[in-house]
Amino acid sequence: MRNKRFCLGLLSVTPLLLVGQGLRAQSQAAPTNREFQDNDTSRRELAQFDQFLDSHPEIAEQLRKDPSLAEREQFLKTHPALQTFLQSQPGIRQDLRQDPNAFMRQENTFDRNETRFDNDGRRAQLAEFDRFLDSHPEIAEQLRKDPSLADKEQFLKTHPALQTYLQNQPEIRQDLRQNPEAFMRQENNFDRNDRNEVRLDYDARRAHQTEFNRFLDDHREIAEQVRKDPSLADKDQFLKSHPALGRTSDRIRRPS
Repeated sequence: MRNKRFCLGLLSVTPLLLVGQGLRAQSQAAPTNREFQDNDTSRRELAQFDQFLDSHPEIAEQLRKDPSLAEREQFLKTHPALQTFLQSQPGIRQDLRQDPNAFMRQENTFDRNETRFDNDGRRAQLAEFDRFLDSHPEIAEQLRKDPSLADKEQFLKTHPALQTYLQNQPEIRQDLRQNPEAFMRQENNFDRNDRNEVRLDYDARRAHQTEFNRFLDDHREIAEQVRKDPSLADKDQFLKSHPALGRTSDRIRRPS
């Protein structure tokens, strides 16, 4: 009887224990959610500060050398853009006050990560904009002279192709609004690099062609057969019976 009463008592207490465990689990989960929110806030702050530093390279260079400058009155007076930015961003100002070195290390890490993660996206944007400018040389010429035109209403009205393009490409429009000179410099660099890549690829193909022609000049029998049937150069049986051609083909890309 005593055992039975004990079991019944235990069963009556068990739900309370489970409820208590559930409440403890919820109370433990709540800080995790706050941590996620804090992480999101910190990431937004770092992104905003990183954008500011990107737009003010002189300030960025000095702060990365000495983060404590962000709290020195004399430095803020001689750099009103930073002073205004920090007044509008009290969270960032507080972080810089509490531990300027730690915050700048976080910003440096954020900047490196964003650069790595954004490279592909940025390259795609620049490639897209470069194609548009190549198709509209008159607009390209004017924007390279004065990038701020991309955000002037009158210029957009008289160039509807650009207006439509920017409406369909909000990220590029935002970049042009935030820092038109920087974005156009990136586009110019991309354009030059893209042309260089084409030239280098052409030079490599030309070198391969020259090497293959020299090989054929030195191997008349192979040359005669390959010129009659170019597909032989990619047939395993033919390459096995002509190992010199196989070795040459491994070193270079065969001309199409």
